[in-house]
This record gives sequence, structure tokens and C-alpha cells, in this order.
Amino acid sequence: MTLEQKIRASKRKEFMTLLIEALVGKEVRAFGPDSNCLWGNCKEEQHYRISKVECHMYETLEEIELDDEFNRPYIDVNIYLKYHDPTQRKIMRKYHSKYHGFIYTDEKFLSDIQSLVHPAQINYTEQGAQGHEFVSMEVMLPEILLESDTE
Repeated sequence: MTLEQKIRASKRKEFMTLLIEALVGKEVRAFGPDSNCLWGNCKEEQHYRISKVECHMYETLEEIELDDEFNRPYIDVNIYLKYHDPTQRKIMRKYHSKYHGFIYTDEKFLSDIQSLVHPAQINYTEQGAQGHEFVSMEVMLPEILLESDTE
């Protein structure tokens, strides 16, 4: 890997660090009557704190897959949550799909996450990638990080 490629890769790693900092510790919501969630079964809105974010980092742009909808490179992000009761200011057990179903397709959750990472674009990955203890998402790389590693 050339020095220039290493510099571009370090920018992507810095972006991952900033993304994690923007999410961890923040409160998000899911479920409830206006969530339009296809895989959840909770009628009441649930509050969560993001406890951990895992990002899959690629060494070069050639290794990054293209998003089917936008035809742009993206990175995989797994978001781990803990139930949060805002009235008692305490964090409870970890999120698990067996309690209320999968957050996948929940519009309220997606909106909260998008507001935290704006202007980066984020969306759910496919249904089969969702975990029982995390929400799987993909983040489109910002234009500035899309310069070719092979130039």
C-alpha cells in the first residue's frame, strides 16, 4: 500500500471513529404506534441507549461493496442497545429481539439514527443480516472519502 493509499485509509478510519462517537451513549426510540415496524410486536414506544457500535473497516475501496440502491460504497455498522427508562434515568437490560421483535424497518429508530449521523447517509441492511442483539445498518461513505485508492 502506498503512502497516499494509507492516508486515504486513515481518513476512513477517522470517519469510523467520528461515527462511533456520534452514536455511543445517545438515546434512540423504537416501536410504538407510529413506528411502522414490520418485524416488531411492541405497541408502546421503547427507549434505548446505544451501548456499542461495531464498524467493519475495509483496507481499500476495491474491497468495499456497492449498495444495491445507491451504487455507492458503504460500510457495515452493528448498533448494540440497552433499554432505557427516561423517567427513572437508569439503563436496563440489553436489547434482544425476543422481547419486542426486530427493530429492522422501524421508521422512528431510523429517523433518530439518521439525525445523529447527518450528513452521512445510513439505512438498515437486509433483513437476514439483523442480529438478535444488535441492529445491522450500512453507512454510505461521504464523497470526500471516495477518491480511488489506486490513483
